[in-house]
Amino acid sequence: MPIEKMLAEECDVLCLQETWLTKQDLGGLSDLHPGYVGVGEATTDLNSGLLRGRVAGDVAIMWRSRHGHLINEVRLGVDWAIGIEYRSADHHFYIINIYAPYECRDNEPLYLERMAYLSAFIDNLDSTCIYLIGDFNANVLNANRSPPGRQMIPNYNVQTLGVVENFYG
Repeated sequence: MPIEKMLAEECDVLCLQETWLTKQDLGGLSDLHPGYVGVGEATTDLNSGLLRGRVAGDVAIMWRSRHGHLINEVRLGVDWAIGIEYRSADHHFYIINIYAPYECRDNEPLYLERMAYLSAFIDNLDSTCIYLIGDFNANVLNANRSPPGRQMIPNYNVQTLGVVENFYG
């Protein structure tokens, strides 16, 4: 589904994973749609040499510019996660968008490292309302059958609003 269609459908906040953007492309996120602002993180820097294959991973968050006075970007200091903080008189929460695909047991050490990093980061936030959105390529909600779920469920009161497995139009 084209990003223009997603943004036109009354989406206030849009979290994107696997954007295939480079570090040089990130500044253009706020130019994709006149009513939106965007921030992101990328793994690929075109200034570092020859690019082989496709650009991997990367995350971005876009939000309606009319909410800009209520939203601050949150940098986690890694190239696989980006966040925003929403603070109004009535509400205060964070949205953290991550790319942490588990896929198979070979990726478990990297996945566990990322979960530990997120856990430490979340523990230092000044809100208990945190939305963790992302690409896990795993069933993080089933702690009995899923190693990623076992790593996430015991540590936090995980509640789901819904799981979108694939969003292609």
